Amino acid sequence: MRAQPVKFRSAMAAFTLLEVMVSTGILAMLIALTLSVLGSFSEIYTAGKEFSRTHGAARIAVSVLARDLEQAILRGDLPANAFSLDSTKQPTDRNGCFFLTRRESLPDAGVTTSRDNPARAISRVGYHLADDGSLIRSSTGLAFNNSIFSAATLNTLVPVEYPLTDGCVDFRVQFVNSTGNITPGFEPSTATVPGTCAATVSLAFADEQTFAIKKASLASFLNSLRGKLNARSPLPTETYADVWREEIEKGNLFDGEPAPLRRGLRVFSVRVPIDNHPQ
Repeated sequence: MRAQPVKFRSAMAAFTLLEVMVSTGILAMLIALTLSVLGSFSEIYTAGKEFSRTHGAARIAVSVLARDLEQAILRGDLPANAFSLDSTKQPTDRNGCFFLTRRESLPDAGVTTSRDNPARAISRVGYHLADDGSLIRSSTGLAFNNSIFSAATLNTLVPVEYPLTDGCVDFRVQFVNSTGNITPGFEPSTATVPGTCAATVSLAFADEQTFAIKKASLASFLNSLRGKLNARSPLPTETYADVWREEIEKGNLFDGEPAPLRRGLRVFSVRVPIDNHPQ
């Protein structure tokens, strides 16, 4: 029998070590690039979500504040009803503002109106900031029948309070007079000299990330941030919002702080016409 020749299998083609290392490196770069893109998308989504939430909170505050101010009773012949920014004249020690408005509120004064008793319901409305950044709105129902309320009487009233919105760093109300200058107080009109014609509301809001990062020392952080925002007083032609935006643009408000804090602060403002006829 004739012997069959032995056949040897030829060696299969394979990658060299250098090729494996190069391909592994390219794959690692692609994975890193993909993760970086996904991380950027995640940051953009989070920033957009926080931006939307902050704007929503600001819209609520601006809308309610503007509605109260549009119906405010700011009269020179009722000194106790003058717009108050002095914390010593308020039922709390927190900075804020209190004024009378034509809007009704609960609880009412328990006075029924009739032809013989033409009292109409009004309310004393107040706003102040809580230590956790909540903007608190308070209201107390009254009955107005042309009698003058004393400051002592108004400050003994127990208001109904509720948080209007959260995330508020600071808010200020100023007034615009007939010459266009912005003043901290209300100026009643006279028969010869027009007074305040509008109010400006300035609000500064921080996003949820900022409050989460500073949760352990939130009150002290907010107080420090307010101090930096109000490093100088507004000029007669400036609102507090103008001053705050200027301080933010300097870029040193959050030196040494995490990046989310740098982009989480936003400022809003609105001007509201004021009914100020001579009394």
